[in-house]
Amino acid sequence: MFQKTFIVCAVVAMAFTSCTKDEAVIPTPVAPAKSKPELLQANHWRLTAWTGVMAGTTQNQDLYALLLDECDYDDQYRFKAQGIMEFDQMTDICSPEDPKVIAATWVYTPATNRLRFSAAGFEVDAVVIELNDSTLRLDFEQSLLGVNFDHKWTLKKY
Repeated sequence: MFQKTFIVCAVVAMAFTSCTKDEAVIPTPVAPAKSKPELLQANHWRLTAWTGVMAGTTQNQDLYALLLDECDYDDQYRFKAQGIMEFDQMTDICSPEDPKVIAATWVYTPATNRLRFSAAGFEVDAVVIELNDSTLRLDFEQSLLGVNFDHKWTLKKY
């Protein structure tokens, strides 16, 4: 009899101890997501991949390897407030006669998801394929050496 009473008491005790009031869960505040202009301005960007498909073909060319010199690999793009962009040759300068930093303009248009920037006669009008805290991928058409190409750029946070 003692054993039965002990088992019943133990079961009842477990039943009452498992019925505790849930503690209130306080949500962790979440920072609002950055807008695309804020993401552009938050980082310095370095071109890490550049491919292109020549008009009338389907062959993807590695333009990064074909057209850039090693001195171009450390160049940075900095998107600043009020539509100011800087293209900086950084420490490995290809053309010492050119300015180290070239001032440019930029604008992001949310309705079309396009980023345009231009400097010294060079203009890019690209669709933003991907933009996050570490990667910027652009797709744009442009003539290169008199031939139309569909360009794809990948820039990484630096």
